[in-house]
Amino acid sequence: MSRPAFPPEYPAPDERTPLDLDAHRALIPDEAVLKGMYFNDLRKVMREAGHPSRNTQHYTLFKDYPQRDYFELLVEAAQTVYPDLPLARALREVGRSAYPTLASSTIGRVVFGVLGGNLQAIFRVAKKGYDVSMNLTEVKTLETSPHHAVVQLDRCFVFPHQYQVGVFEGALATAGRDGEVRPLPLSPTSVRLYIVWD
Repeated sequence: MSRPAFPPEYPAPDERTPLDLDAHRALIPDEAVLKGMYFNDLRKVMREAGHPSRNTQHYTLFKDYPQRDYFELLVEAAQTVYPDLPLARALREVGRSAYPTLASSTIGRVVFGVLGGNLQAIFRVAKKGYDVSMNLTEVKTLETSPHHAVVQLDRCFVFPHQYQVGVFEGALATAGRDGEVRPLPLSPTSVRLYIVWD
């Protein structure tokens, strides 16, 4: 079966629009945290691209660190690894490494290891992946089928309309499936993602 068509409310995003980084940064609450393995992943991405990060802090894999700090490292990674892309697209590209980082971790193997490449099952437990990665963000899987899923993120403070698209694209790639993810922005910190695959 070929992948389903996108509903009309999910057009391909225009990634050429400049992002207001100050406005995005201001949305992140003081108490928002993220696991250290994602900081290490970004630094690895930058190092492998030949652009080591200016950030030399040591991060423990499962310790919590401020999402504001991650925001800064994420923007640095996107701008240095993909300098010729619009920032929105660069953030999406960088996001693709997040899922394999989680899936290969000790916690990720517990949550996702038994699911293999079953994307329908993986997206059904998307909430668990976010719960072990960060606080505050609320995740609901609204629909699943053998070739599509709809997942909603609320109170998501790390570029929900750009970076998080890449996170789910990374899940598709890790499962070895061709597919596409389109965002429906609901608010500056909420998004509904429509995911299709062959």
